[in-house]
Amino acid sequence: MLAAYALRGLKAGAVAGLAFGLFVVLVASPLVAVAEERAGHHGEHAGDAAHEHATAHDHVDLGPLSVPTGALSTLTNLLGGLGWGVLLGVGFGVAFYLLEPAVPGAGDARVYLLGAAGLLTVSGAPWLAVPPQPPGVEGAALDVRGLWYGGALVAGAAACLASGALYDRLTGAGRDRRVAALVAAGPLAALLVLPVVGPTAAAGEPLVAAYRGVVLAGQVGLWLVLTTAFARFHRRGLDRDATVTADSPAVAPGD
Repeated sequence: MLAAYALRGLKAGAVAGLAFGLFVVLVASPLVAVAEERAGHHGEHAGDAAHEHATAHDHVDLGPLSVPTGALSTLTNLLGGLGWGVLLGVGFGVAFYLLEPAVPGAGDARVYLLGAAGLLTVSGAPWLAVPPQPPGVEGAALDVRGLWYGGALVAGAAACLASGALYDRLTGAGRDRRVAALVAAGPLAALLVLPVVGPTAAAGEPLVAAYRGVVLAGQVGLWLVLTTAFARFHRRGLDRDATVTADSPAVAPGD
């Protein structure tokens, strides 16, 4: 059974990863290029940035092949997106198998709820503490950002688990679902303290806001496609299992 859930996650992750790779190629990479060019023109290496821009159509020698750098970058982004999607998908399938009984709701609602928790844990909470920074923008040191990212990730996971446990406990005690949902939102609301206690990060420039918006949109889209595809594959798997069970001949007690 675990293998079936992991396989559904792998297939859903492949779909989401390809979609995310296309998003990176068509939207995120051009924005990063603009950010790098702007940083180069405003820094001491403006000449280097101009040189890199002028040689954007150079070729990279790969043994007997000569591949344009643009094509190689596109392929790398697509493969990177596919790999990230597959990794998330398999992890999501295993997590859904383990946590399905504890996730509130039923059917597809459980899939989307766990997907929202995954987005909050992997991206939302860490980015509250250390928002994504475009190239050339000053921010906290890399090691500091890494520590805060890991700590905020753990905090996000703990908040999601605590929220789900509170909701189940209150509804199990007969409380109104709306009241239970309001109380269960408390641990999630506590994450809003992360921007206050986290390391300061440069903000305010239109480029920074646009970059963060694009990164956030990419992650939201990735998780949305992942959960939608997983819900569909999961439904098909359950229907197929039910059909096989219904079509199986009954075995007599004496056989």
